[in-house]
Amino acid sequence: MPEDASWGTRQPPTTGLHVAYQTVEELFGTDYAFYLPWFQRAYAWGEEHAHRFLADVARAYLDGRPRYVLGDIVLAQHAGERRQTIVDGQQRCFTLTILFALLRARAPDPALAARVARLISVPWDDDPFGSYRLAPQPSIAAFFAEAVQAENAIAASVDDIAASEVEGNIIQNRIRLGQVLDEFEAEGGDLAGLIEFLLSRCLVVLHVVEDEDEAWEMLRTKKATGLAFHDAARLKVTLIEAMPSGEREAASLLWDQCLSDLGNDDMSDLIVHLRDLAGRQRSSQPVEKDILTRYRLDKRGLDFICRDLLPAARNLLALKTADLGLEQERPEIRRAIRYMEWTGNTHWCVPALRWLERRGPDDAETGEFLRLLSRKMCLLRVCAVDAVEYRRRCIALATEIADGRAVADMGELHVPRQTRQRAYNNLTSRTFYDKRYCRALLRYLSDLLGEDPSAIDGDGVTVEHVLPRKPRKSSRWSKDFPTANDIKSHANCLGNLVFLSYVDNQALANQDYEFKRNALRGSGFRLSVDAADEPAWTPEVINRRTTQLAGLVFSHWGLATARR
Repeated sequence: MPEDASWGTRQPPTTGLHVAYQTVEELFGTDYAFYLPWFQRAYAWGEEHAHRFLADVARAYLDGRPRYVLGDIVLAQHAGERRQTIVDGQQRCFTLTILFALLRARAPDPALAARVARLISVPWDDDPFGSYRLAPQPSIAAFFAEAVQAENAIAASVDDIAASEVEGNIIQNRIRLGQVLDEFEAEGGDLAGLIEFLLSRCLVVLHVVEDEDEAWEMLRTKKATGLAFHDAARLKVTLIEAMPSGEREAASLLWDQCLSDLGNDDMSDLIVHLRDLAGRQRSSQPVEKDILTRYRLDKRGLDFICRDLLPAARNLLALKTADLGLEQERPEIRRAIRYMEWTGNTHWCVPALRWLERRGPDDAETGEFLRLLSRKMCLLRVCAVDAVEYRRRCIALATEIADGRAVADMGELHVPRQTRQRAYNNLTSRTFYDKRYCRALLRYLSDLLGEDPSAIDGDGVTVEHVLPRKPRKSSRWSKDFPTANDIKSHANCLGNLVFLSYVDNQALANQDYEFKRNALRGSGFRLSVDAADEPAWTPEVINRRTTQLAGLVFSHWGLATARR
């Protein structure tokens, strides 16, 4: 302890620090406004994050919850100034502002629209940062105003106004949030009620610090000391120690047996799957807490290991090795499981484990169930459904299985027209290359054509744009793609993308098609070899290939394309 005699007379340690809950309307409707310093992290949320953000709010509203907490925001408040620096929470502030702009344009009541508008614009005219509540980094301030904050921004076209990745994120999320609102209203949702819930029932945990340097130190400490997600070793200690003392030794030996079969990552995932299988809705609690309480490990720890963990571990191993199903169906089962693994998450294991638990690996419908499950999981990925919604759908399907429904009667395996439309639009989008699932989908397509190129790692396998994104002005490309918009409209389309090795990709760069064609033909990649059969590379070729490749995916799914 410091020996300074003045220690006891100093101000309390909470002086200059204010922590409180505020509603969204209280935060954005006060006499303060917010700005981001130039060195702050850029807006990086993708459409999955935006979808999750609004979908969770809508779900909380529809469930009749009294409130919904959006998370923490850390501000540095300068004495005597109306502007406050956003130190942490800028992703939410950006996304909320985009959502405000959409709601301002859609609100069914002019008074409600005016309330939302006040969350975008500040009530004073002498502000050096402009007339808006949120002042982004100077490099994107004008764009953000034009695309989001201006009074009629939402009515304006978004084509051809995004020039950078950050600007692309803003436009992409503006579109995605709009789609979520469209779906909400199409399903009979009350938009006025949702707006009121957002403004007056959604809360942020607000941390305001007077010393900006201290605020940044708080953020640095948070980032530096954040604990990694659970692993099997930590889970074992937490769960086994909660069991009756006489059961711990036997439980530990059986745990290690499962760990030996599955490995650390799959064992960790299995505990999460068991948590989801124990409840009929998604939980936001730590996985250890849910397992301890739902399975009552303090009373029946060894029973949990023997009756729940061991059978689930055997079933997960069967899924990972595709050792299940009728013999003649196993090749297609292996393919279905492989495609689900390529989606990038493991939540699909929850309904699959429930199926094996209830119906067994050799059930006559196992092959059909896994084929339809794979289709559903891939569709959700292409529709850019975020991980939380993805998980919710998987739990809902597991519930249908537990309820004894036949495969044909499982609603979660059906594909609504709206989902089919969105998937087709995403596959044929001119920004397909920028989608987070682009590489996985290209690998999927190549496998459908008869060749798995292996993981697209940027070294052995890279994605090549046949039409370069920045062709030389003096090249042949300028004849078939004479304007910048022609290039922008086609370069990132599905039909323009093929595979090459890193070395070949670098060598070809932005060369003409005649120069690239031989390299594509000799690349050994099926997608590239097929592209080399084209005598010329024109907008018509790219559009036709995009339609054909999207059609190939839909054909494998057993679905008509959205245009039919």
